[in-house]
Amino acid sequence: MKGAAGMFFGGLLLSAAGSTPVDAQQRSHLIPERLEITSGDELAQPFLYTVAPQTKQLQIRYRSFQYRSDRDSILVCSLETKPVVLTSPNGVLRIVLKSKPGGPVRSCYVEPAIREMLGRFETLPPGSYHNYLQVSFPETTDSSLLLFFAVEIDSNLAVRSKLRHRFNQAFAKTTASSVKATSAVAPVSEEDAALVAQKLQRKAKSLKGVYTQTHTSGGTAYSELYYQSWFLGRYPLANLRQLQERATAEVNAVRQNVVSGVQNELRDFESVGSQMRRLFEDNSKKELTGDIDINFNTATGRDPYSAMEPTYMDAYGLFATEVKNIPVAIEGYYTTQDRNRQAKASYFRIRYDVEAAKEKLAKIIQGYRGKFDETAAKGAGLQSVYRQYSQQLQTQALQLVTQTAAEYQLQPEALKDAFRQGTLPEQLLNAPSLDTSQLLRQATAKLESQGARDSATRQVREQYRKAQQKLQTGKAALAKKQQQYQELSTKIEKYNRLLDQYRDLVKLDSLATYQKLAQLKNADGVTYRQMAKSAEGLLPDGKVRTFISGLTHLEAGIMSRYESAYTLAGQTMKGGAVGYDFGLVKASISLGSVEYVSRDGSLDKYAAYMGRLDFKEYGGQKTGLVYYGYSPTRQILESTRFQGNIDAALPTFSKPIHILSLVHSGRIGRNLGVEGEAAASQRQSETAGFQLGLDNMAVRVAMDYRIPATSIGVTGSWEHLGKEFENKSLPLTRSGTERYTAVVESPFFRQFLYLKVSWNYMIQQSTQVESGNTRWGFEARTKSKQFPSLLLAYKPFSTFRTVSDTLALPQRPLLGEVWMARGTYQIKRPAGIVHRFVASWNQNSSSGDSISYKSSTLQAGYTYTARKLTVGLTAGYMEVPSLTPEQATSGYIGGQSWFCNTTLSRSFQRVSVQVGQELAMAPIGLQKIGLLAGGTYQLQKTPVLLRLAARYSRYRLQPGDPYGTLLAVQVGFGWRFRYALSHNEESF
Repeated sequence: MKGAAGMFFGGLLLSAAGSTPVDAQQRSHLIPERLEITSGDELAQPFLYTVAPQTKQLQIRYRSFQYRSDRDSILVCSLETKPVVLTSPNGVLRIVLKSKPGGPVRSCYVEPAIREMLGRFETLPPGSYHNYLQVSFPETTDSSLLLFFAVEIDSNLAVRSKLRHRFNQAFAKTTASSVKATSAVAPVSEEDAALVAQKLQRKAKSLKGVYTQTHTSGGTAYSELYYQSWFLGRYPLANLRQLQERATAEVNAVRQNVVSGVQNELRDFESVGSQMRRLFEDNSKKELTGDIDINFNTATGRDPYSAMEPTYMDAYGLFATEVKNIPVAIEGYYTTQDRNRQAKASYFRIRYDVEAAKEKLAKIIQGYRGKFDETAAKGAGLQSVYRQYSQQLQTQALQLVTQTAAEYQLQPEALKDAFRQGTLPEQLLNAPSLDTSQLLRQATAKLESQGARDSATRQVREQYRKAQQKLQTGKAALAKKQQQYQELSTKIEKYNRLLDQYRDLVKLDSLATYQKLAQLKNADGVTYRQMAKSAEGLLPDGKVRTFISGLTHLEAGIMSRYESAYTLAGQTMKGGAVGYDFGLVKASISLGSVEYVSRDGSLDKYAAYMGRLDFKEYGGQKTGLVYYGYSPTRQILESTRFQGNIDAALPTFSKPIHILSLVHSGRIGRNLGVEGEAAASQRQSETAGFQLGLDNMAVRVAMDYRIPATSIGVTGSWEHLGKEFENKSLPLTRSGTERYTAVVESPFFRQFLYLKVSWNYMIQQSTQVESGNTRWGFEARTKSKQFPSLLLAYKPFSTFRTVSDTLALPQRPLLGEVWMARGTYQIKRPAGIVHRFVASWNQNSSSGDSISYKSSTLQAGYTYTARKLTVGLTAGYMEVPSLTPEQATSGYIGGQSWFCNTTLSRSFQRVSVQVGQELAMAPIGLQKIGLLAGGTYQLQKTPVLLRLAARYSRYRLQPGDPYGTLLAVQVGFGWRFRYALSHNEESF
């Protein structure tokens, strides 16, 4: 779709009850917006509306005329519709003006030259446009409303216009410019103007039918653009350097910040939503962005007990672009080590980047909110300034009438009426002629001497002459004062009308668009379609209704999706997934294979498929239904590990496992939150029906409650997994377990101290045995800038920090317990110097079947930072489990060691250097000593980062063994690029 353009036609406030006064909530607001070009190169007339509750239909008759300087008028557009049904109380009603009327259009006409200019240049010629709108309400007997509104389009091409943007590109520099766009035009010499005008003329010739003329007005040079006999506008000229800076700043503003093109001046103002809708299209340039990272590694041998090859290469790439306005991201990783191992680390995925689409739309929404707030605030200022200006003009007009009436002894009201009608006062037009003979007889009758009579005659004649002169002078002066009065009245009417239209437009933006966007709390919990529906007043026609707007996700390759705790719970899946928002329900499908690396190093692979329905949120409650099925692949069934040991509990291709799960989350009131899941597994068999009971179900219910008027939070949960509940594709199989938890937490002393106490009770069941285990956990930490920050915690039923971290691991983790203690303190000094001290202790242990794991670490560290210099020192004690069963039985104690590591890094303008050393002591003596060195270099003109690192170490693992030597080198580079594919600029 081409970007919408054309002319703004003003704002209206309609009353659905005819001439009868109605309440403000019963009024209907209607604004005809700019004529737009549709995808079929046809014109469309949008009407942004907010209607009264009882108004369901509108019938529109609309005409627009352009008035020229000679007061001649040209019909620009006329439209008559059939009754149009309004599907929502507010929104955008778009009526397509086809050459052959159809649909809601009964008749329409668009001046051919106007249609052509809109189609080619997306602009209209400057001038004064008078518009008439007649709206009737077919559902009622009220008379229709006839309203008039006008607007003047400035002769200077607007910065946001596509025609000006086209000419700016002829002068803009290719590199980014920090120069701010300015509307000020410096004086330009005739030579510079001619040079620039020649370049503009060559650019205009490519537009076919457009020609230019150079014109100077008020010391400023302009290039005037014409199409056939129509004036398109003026492009201000400057010398070449100034023009390059101005054009570069304007082009960058349009490309980088869509909101920068929105103007909210009083003259030629249109609604912010209308401007954003056009700029959304203009800003949809296509570009390719990406990250490429490649490393080459080589070493003289393998690290002890490491399966990694000494020489290998790995590469990572991420590419993002738009295909048919659809954001697409392609990501992949490859390592040559996969050539010799069954479990591959390489992956590839391609996905519809819905987050990028939402981020782009979120920027539009945020920009609109900011610009609307700015416009609303500016509107209040404009109202104050221009209302005051209008009052000054009215005072001037009143003074003009009062003083003139007093000077000519006229009635002020009669003089004001005469000024309004454009005539002279009747007292002057009908002034009686002066009879000098009668005056002379009356004067000489009282005089005796001839000389006195002659003097009286001359005096009377002079009075007559002055009276006649005063009469003629008064008529001319009154005509001039009358013109001044009419000019003042025109200004008063103009600014009052502009202010009224400005106010109505801001009001309609608030009713039709801003209120909808206010319902969007954040972009995390909503789909792109929901965002687009709320922002439909900002999006061009079709953006909300396209199929792609309903996609919630679309990806293929290596994925990691989380649907629920007992179905697809973040497992690595190789396959595809798609989700769609149908409005009342969101549906998603995932299909592929789930893979795990077993403890013996082999690969377990399951064929899995998932379908999910999420119902529309209501009252803060979210409910979803998930179906998940899986079966082992032939790899597992044909493995020697299963031959002769396949029991009745193993699902097969003909008897897969089916899991149906119901998930729910929501809040009740302000303080209570509830979430839960109930899932049941069933193996396909010949028995009819779906068996349901606690033995084959997994249920989890959790609630969190914030005690009112306190900072205390209480959380409780119950989880039950039946003995017959099957989902062997989960990271951790927990069938036959039941768990109760209760947690109380609260900050104290103004957030200085945080305490958390948890109670955990777990029941484990098998076929014949049931056992329970109760554990208490706690966490205490302080947060302070003045004192050291401390932490002490005990986490039961965990291998790492939390139970959720443990259960999220894809390597079949074990449950155990974790002790944690940590202290940190930071001292800041002037000149950016920071001293940071850290001490920590961690101990974790786990056991299951014949496997046990236990490790503990005690360490202390110090970091010195001074601008571009960083020095670090770490020392401590570490105990890790035995590495092999043979070592465990032979009394091997190499898992205990004291270590000390130091690092130093220094960064320069484009170079960064790091050096360090490693030292480890064990009961057998010096266990390891190593040296590290590396650096990076940032190329000056290319976003490429080069890396080089080397590591040398000497080590021994057993008493009496000779020291081994290892040298490893890594060479790599990273490239982050952004390449413009197009700027969405169509040839005119």
